[in-house]
Amino acid sequence: MKEFTIEQLLKEKTTFTPSSHETDPDKKGEVDTDLLLSFQNKKGYSNVTESPDKNQKYTTSNLNEDQKGTLLEAINSIMENTQEYCESDFSLEKLAMLVNSNKSYISQIINETYHVNFNGFVNEYRIREARIRLTDIEQYGNYTIQTISESVGYKSSTTFINVFKKITGITPSMYQKMVKAQKDL
Repeated sequence: MKEFTIEQLLKEKTTFTPSSHETDPDKKGEVDTDLLLSFQNKKGYSNVTESPDKNQKYTTSNLNEDQKGTLLEAINSIMENTQEYCESDFSLEKLAMLVNSNKSYISQIINETYHVNFNGFVNEYRIREARIRLTDIEQYGNYTIQTISESVGYKSSTTFINVFKKITGITPSMYQKMVKAQKDL
């Protein structure tokens, strides 16, 4: 069964009757458990968990600040100086191996530094590279969107298009057309 965070549930659009939390200014900012349970029952959700506080998530980590800095430099070196992230099998485990660490520490560094999870972090690099390739008409001008998506590590062109649009605001084909139109001027 799926688990949902309180924030995810509260983003859902639904109608509720006002509760004491909505009418009592002293309770502003508190989560109304009755309201949450009512919502949970209406939507059929059964597992609701609170989001972990970002500051508390890694309180048991054994990494000190020097180690974090060293790992961050190693992560950035791999991501900036290689194209390992363009491999379709690039994973948290592989990045951890490349920087001689473990996946928990790598995940922690990425989460704390960039405020995204590993997939979001890698997607940023992949889409940046895809944009470079879509712009390089001489070398990649004859490539299809699917071929470019595969060349930057995506197994599914649909996933690539969705991630590209989420990051840039436009589809890869629109981006490619804009680049071609600009070069024609």
